[in-house]
Amino acid sequence: MPEETRVDVLIVGAGPAGVMCANALAAAGIHVKIVDQRPTKVASGHADGIQPRTLEVLQPAVSQSYGLAERLLKEGHQMHMFAFYNLDSDGVLARTVRVPAIRGPTARYPFVFLLHQGGIESIFIDSMAGHGLTIDRLVAPALIELSNDSEQLADIFSHPVKVTLDHLDTPGKQETVHARYIVGCDSAHSWVRKTMGITMDGEQTGKLNQLHYHPLLPLRSPPLDHIWGVIDVIADTDFPDIHNACAIQSMSGSCLIIPREEDKVRFYVQLSDSDVLDPITGRLDKNRMSPEKILEVTRKILHPYKIHEPKMYDWWTVYTSRHIA
Repeated sequence: MPEETRVDVLIVGAGPAGVMCANALAAAGIHVKIVDQRPTKVASGHADGIQPRTLEVLQPAVSQSYGLAERLLKEGHQMHMFAFYNLDSDGVLARTVRVPAIRGPTARYPFVFLLHQGGIESIFIDSMAGHGLTIDRLVAPALIELSNDSEQLADIFSHPVKVTLDHLDTPGKQETVHARYIVGCDSAHSWVRKTMGITMDGEQTGKLNQLHYHPLLPLRSPPLDHIWGVIDVIADTDFPDIHNACAIQSMSGSCLIIPREEDKVRFYVQLSDSDVLDPITGRLDKNRMSPEKILEVTRKILHPYKIHEPKMYDWWTVYTSRHIA
């Protein structure tokens, strides 16, 4: 028989959203269980960073905050300026303007904070441990059952959610969790959301257009549907704004530069469909791309500036545009 447990809240997924939710609930004295199918936290790359208003929530001077901003500020990078590059009248790539990354006059922290996803997760995981909460890893949900009893659903002290969990490191081992609530923090392709029949309504968003769209940009613009290559490197280059955020538009395509922790830089590069789409299925095939190929596209976009081959690629990926509800 599967082991049975009761909790107030079951959180599925221990990425940044999951561990932030778990830490807040545990700090409030809520009985929480958090599970994740990954064997460990993210080591590098992935999410970009944290906005100023989020830092205000995390910093200790604010009432009911979590006291985590100090460590974040020590480990990450502050992005203060944003530069825009376009072709000049002679067709040469040149800076057109440089502006503050954050223009909100009431922002306590007038910058965007950059730290790779694993670093952000570590800070919340350590804080959770101080509340006696750890992540149950190599555990994935297999079945969700929601009670149809209207009285049970209306009773705030009942446990109407029943979730069967698979222990991936022990074939055949299962656990049954009875919870008051379940929180799905299991990525954009959420198993919880799909199982509960919750649709992701909205439109897909691309990365840049002439004004350049990105979650960290001070300006927003209409969405475009593109495929993007991403690399994190320590860049050896003569590009003058390499340690500022930059949105670049040239004849060879679009590129976004985001400075990161430990002197690294992230390049978001617009890719051609023919470079990454399987010609038969039409689906994105990451095996058709490599970090070296992404860097080569970056070089063409940044010409006449040069980027030398890095000693290593800290992280890389390829992805399509995302959904905005």
